[in-house]
Amino acid sequence: MKIILNKIADRGVPDKERLVLRAVNDTTLAYFVVLDTAYATPQSVVSTPKHAFWFPPKSIKAGDWVILYSRVGTNSSEVQKDGTTAHFFFWGQSQVLWDKTGNCAVVMEVTDWNTSPFE
Repeated sequence: MKIILNKIADRGVPDKERLVLRAVNDTTLAYFVVLDTAYATPQSVVSTPKHAFWFPPKSIKAGDWVILYSRVGTNSSEVQKDGTTAHFFFWGQSQVLWDKTGNCAVVMEVTDWNTSPFE
């Protein structure tokens, strides 16, 4: 995986709840999707996520932070003191996503996909 989910910060706190991810390698975020789902067992998740967030195309470097807030906001980036960059994204949800025990986030890298024909 080119990015890892570090933690869900301020779980259940409106305007603060966010996912904190870290880039392991240089990559583009356009290939990454986050699912809001729940655990079915301690080792598996349910097959019907409640929400999905597909990151926009943005190149990031190894060591950069990706912060995804549940709330509405404006995407931005900020260079950190250590030279890495923190990239801030906003899901646009009106409610928190991970406020209940068992709720979880799944980060997936999707490098190949098809869509149905446009009609």
